[in-house]
Amino acid sequence: MTNVQQQHTDLECAVEMLVKNFEKYAGGGGCCCRKQPRRISKKDFRKMLTRELNHMLTDTGNKRAADKLICDLDENKDGRISFEEYWTLIGGIASPIAGLIRQQVPFYPLDSTVDPSCAAGEPEARCREATAFRELAVEYLQLP
Repeated sequence: MTNVQQQHTDLECAVEMLVKNFEKYAGGGGCCCRKQPRRISKKDFRKMLTRELNHMLTDTGNKRAADKLICDLDENKDGRISFEEYWTLIGGIASPIAGLIRQQVPFYPLDSTVDPSCAAGEPEARCREATAFRELAVEYLQLP
């Protein structure tokens, strides 16, 4: 019998990436023996927003908006984000995308070459779709 390595599905890769992202920012919060769950500090959560979600969420550099989001996600009010609370954020971001898909509006994630304010030369349809996504995300996550 040969040992054939199976390729992960796109969904499996996406879930693995989300877990790794949490671990990357939960760096120092938790005990080495893993009896206490790891958490993301406010500072590291703000860092994650600006580095990882700056194309999908507006105002990621705004400390007040980030603190409000932390407060809204932090169900147990310990000032840190647990994996379950992080997962709520992921669901909150994915939900507007699902809404666009159900409406059959193509979703194009913004990339670093696209000005979110629809810079000159940006195809009008892509700019309109990106703006619609941002508006849905802001509405769903109740960001200022």
